[in-house]
Amino acid sequence: MIARTINRVCKDDALLTERLPINPENDDLFHACSDGMVLIHLLNHIEKDCIDMRTVNKGSNLNIYKVRENLDQAFAVAKTMIKVVGVDTTSFLDKTAYLMLGILWQLVRLLSMQTITLQDTPELFRLLQDGEDLSSLQKLKSEQILLRWLNFHLAAAGQPPAQNLGKDLADATKLIHVLH
Repeated sequence: MIARTINRVCKDDALLTERLPINPENDDLFHACSDGMVLIHLLNHIEKDCIDMRTVNKGSNLNIYKVRENLDQAFAVAKTMIKVVGVDTTSFLDKTAYLMLGILWQLVRLLSMQTITLQDTPELFRLLQDGEDLSSLQKLKSEQILLRWLNFHLAAAGQPPAQNLGKDLADATKLIHVLH
């Protein structure tokens, strides 16, 4: 899923043509992301121009110092958006898969949450609660809208609501009811 999302979101990024598409069936993801360029582009898709591309070292044959500068810059911005604990530039340089996946998963999650809006999904008006209007629904964060959507379907299945998108979904019981 991570590789497919990167391929979809970054397909038109000219600086990534050598790295994309990433084959989701092998370890291409770790090689494509190890120099920081994919990370930088993902961050810029999450928040436009959060990294000034004029400051990024570009090219296909960067030395280790230039790559480290790119990764340091990407991590400085990533720390403002996601939890970065125990992961640093060395994790990407060494292609430590589980650490890279932890960072990439959080970024893909942020990208996915961006599409949960009334503009992109007008059917969300069905999630309005008594006494609410569309403006109050628009003020909710994407995760809150997703939780409402989940609880809307759980209620339709006669199930108790979820309080969060983490622990309450850990055993997948609620998800099974929604999928059913």
